[in-house]
Amino acid sequence: MRKMKIDCWLMIIDHSPPPRKQTTDGKKRGKKTKPLQIANKNNRNRKKNSCADLKLYYFLFKAMRKIDFLLNAKTIMSGIKIKKFKLIFLLILALILCFVNSFAQTVSVNDIYTEPCDTVYIEVCVQDTLGRFIHNLGLEDFRIQEIGELIDPSTIRLIGDCPGESSMVDIVLLLDMSTSMNDETMELEANIPVFVAGLAGMDYRIALIRFCGCPAEPDGDREIIRTEYTGIWACRYRITGSEWWATTLSEFNCLFSASWDITVDPDAREEDHFGAMVYAIENLVFRPYAKKVFILFTDERPQVDAVCDPYLDYTDEALDSIVTILNANDIELMPVTPHDGEFFYSISDGDSPDRRFYLGYYEAAERTGGAWFHLYSADYSALVDSIAFEIAVDTCCYLLSYVTPNFCAGEIDVQASVTPYGTGETTYEAFCPPIPEVIMPIPCGGITSCKYQEIQIEFHQIMTDVDTSSIILRVDATNYTFHTASELAWLDDSVLEFTPANPWNHNQTVNFSLIRALDEDGCPINTVSCSFIVDTLPPEYSNEYPFDNSIVYENDPPLSIDISDSPAGVDSLSLIPGNTSIWVNRVLQTGYTLTWNGTTLEFIGISFDDADSVTVCIDSIWDDPDYDYCPPNWSSYCWSFFIATDGPVPEIVRPLPNTYSACIAQDIIMYIVDIEGVVPSTIELLVEGITYTVDSAYLTFSDDSVLTFQPPAGFWSNGQVVNVTLLHAEDVYRNDISAPVTWSFIMDLTAPVAVFQEPGEIMTSDYSPHIIIEVFDSLSGLDPGSLVFQLNEFSYYYGDFDWEYSYDSAGGILVFDPVLEGINFAPGDTVTITIYSCDTPDYCPPNCDDSIWQFFIEPKAECMVHPNPFSPNEDDINDIAVFDYPRMFSEKAELIVYTLRNVEVWRGTLYPISHYQEVLERSWNGRDKDGKALPEGIYLYIIERDDKVVCNGTVILAR
Repeated sequence: MRKMKIDCWLMIIDHSPPPRKQTTDGKKRGKKTKPLQIANKNNRNRKKNSCADLKLYYFLFKAMRKIDFLLNAKTIMSGIKIKKFKLIFLLILALILCFVNSFAQTVSVNDIYTEPCDTVYIEVCVQDTLGRFIHNLGLEDFRIQEIGELIDPSTIRLIGDCPGESSMVDIVLLLDMSTSMNDETMELEANIPVFVAGLAGMDYRIALIRFCGCPAEPDGDREIIRTEYTGIWACRYRITGSEWWATTLSEFNCLFSASWDITVDPDAREEDHFGAMVYAIENLVFRPYAKKVFILFTDERPQVDAVCDPYLDYTDEALDSIVTILNANDIELMPVTPHDGEFFYSISDGDSPDRRFYLGYYEAAERTGGAWFHLYSADYSALVDSIAFEIAVDTCCYLLSYVTPNFCAGEIDVQASVTPYGTGETTYEAFCPPIPEVIMPIPCGGITSCKYQEIQIEFHQIMTDVDTSSIILRVDATNYTFHTASELAWLDDSVLEFTPANPWNHNQTVNFSLIRALDEDGCPINTVSCSFIVDTLPPEYSNEYPFDNSIVYENDPPLSIDISDSPAGVDSLSLIPGNTSIWVNRVLQTGYTLTWNGTTLEFIGISFDDADSVTVCIDSIWDDPDYDYCPPNWSSYCWSFFIATDGPVPEIVRPLPNTYSACIAQDIIMYIVDIEGVVPSTIELLVEGITYTVDSAYLTFSDDSVLTFQPPAGFWSNGQVVNVTLLHAEDVYRNDISAPVTWSFIMDLTAPVAVFQEPGEIMTSDYSPHIIIEVFDSLSGLDPGSLVFQLNEFSYYYGDFDWEYSYDSAGGILVFDPVLEGINFAPGDTVTITIYSCDTPDYCPPNCDDSIWQFFIEPKAECMVHPNPFSPNEDDINDIAVFDYPRMFSEKAELIVYTLRNVEVWRGTLYPISHYQEVLERSWNGRDKDGKALPEGIYLYIIERDDKVVCNGTVILAR
């Protein structure tokens, strides 16, 4: 019992006073309570729950604070000194009340409201038997029932929890210093004592950051207020000041006073609210384990200039980002701002009405465990007292939300159970918001043929009227409101109608959404989205067969046409024989049937005769839109063709396909025969990529059947593969040849080629060498019978020599052995060979030519030195010794000179020569291998060829 009383007493003295009654927006509580009232009601209800029933102790707590202040200050009230027995009496009374209420219900539902429409918020307070609030419960500890039915746990969220706390708190006041905040800022400064008094019993520190824009803007202002609490700089802003945390009332007054020292143009910048919070986190040092609270005073939603970093504006992405940052740093945000819909906007400055709506501060407060407060409260003393109470009092309750399945059901019984603490109960009036429904076009996603398709959204179950000024209808990428759009109209007090000012585009997908609407109580109405596709064009026709104005060379051609329509598609019900007609020589045909595969319409069971003129018509085929607001799009189409089954017959005369011609002016001749007669002007002959007609040079058509192409001499080139195609030749009925006639021939204008292979050198030491000659023609081929081999004055014909034919080269190898003919050449002989050959073209005489070749029989040479002796004295007479050796005309050798003592003095290479007069190639100048002149005397020499000595002897050097 003693422990219980002590605990209750501690709970009383640790809680700051409850807030005074705050003003609201003047609307009745009932179907919906605005986020403003979340904080206010939470604070009011916390008065009920401290030590089981804070209502009973509010008076005691206020009295205790006054008595404690009077005793410590040793003051006299109304001239009578406060007696200590009063304090003792109050303490005993508080302990008795704690004991009486210690066994009260431990789970209570303090507040319940809906926001928005289908989401219910419920505040549940959980206390132990001593009246202490239970911390650190999780979502799994709660179970909620409505009308006896369990709420789906997956829809329940734990928004405000109760973490373990200490009495330490670091508070950062973020103050918007723009001009529009002057009155509120001065009200706040005047009520600093009330705020500090509300933190009694807390180990608190307060820092102040003022901002108006960001430092990156011209004259941007974002400063942590620093000062000195003593000395000449006391309570003045100083950028190097050592004090920026206030721990007493006088220090906080001092900080606030220093904030007025900074003077900038307050109207030239945007308000960088979230950027100031990031700046505070990055530049202030917080105490470990201290509760951290940011209090934001501003009258504007975040408006950030592009140069600010971080760039956090009023978008959902920026809100998510700042909430993530605050939660990561365990910071509770308590915004003090206008209501949603009260934020300033100026029509004269071109601001959108959307600017006055902003729910981000409500959400940021909830998601960080803080509370929202109304900036324009009539009683600022009560406002700051409520904020302090929210920070200081440990009346921690849990705020949960869930999605209710119960709409328009009157009074709803709610039970909140917390195991093992018990169950709390409450009721609320089920909300019944207007329900929007798209009624035109319906169903969504369909196809319309209306160029001015209207959009209609009907609001059902209207308990409160729709605020038409709040409606924002987004059509494609444009937002429409009643303030700006003539396209919007309100029909029958329940239907929103949109009529486009301009026609929709064909194949346009129109997406529209009711992205915002409030009822007259300010409750958001559910959004709806829909789309439709516009089709304003009729079916299209393509790929008709036979093609329009074509000539058909068969009697029963397939008759079909492709019909397409996008996006509605073709209505197959319109594809009936009555909507089609076939006319042959202006006579309407019957007896055919139709088939349709979704793409192609085919006509079955009809054939034609030669020279028939046919016209096919498709009448009044329509598309298939989903809506009947406008008639479908329709169209018709006709096409014609001519039947011609017999055409001219071509025949190649010359050159025939794949033949060879040696004619320098080879002509091309064809027969083109048709009984009705060929129309010369229709003849087209393609020769080597060039189309010729009878009006062109070289091409003539004679005797009603002979087509002649006669080019001049030199028109063709050797080796040219001439490609010829008769493209067209029509008869008088415009019947063309059945198919183009294509062939080619080859031009051979050069004689065969002879290549002499052996003897391989122009000089040979073989006195009876084999003679081998390759003769070939790479085009029409060699005629072996034309070969004539002439050796000097003797002639030999095909059969007199060996001949091996080669199909690869269109020629062969001629081999002649002089020994077999008893021919033996003498040294120094000159041998002349002549080959005569012709090719084998198909047209014109063959190409013939002869080739002449000579070789020499090497003269005999003996070992010799001349002159010997020689005198290398540079008088140009016998200055060199010239060495002769066998086969010096065809093979090189090595000359080595020695002294009589067999010492090598010079070595050099002797190169083959073609004439005796070439002496330098086989000479020695009488010098050693270093280029020095050798003395007179007799020298030995040897000449080696293939490492064998072929000559040796002496040579005399004289000076």
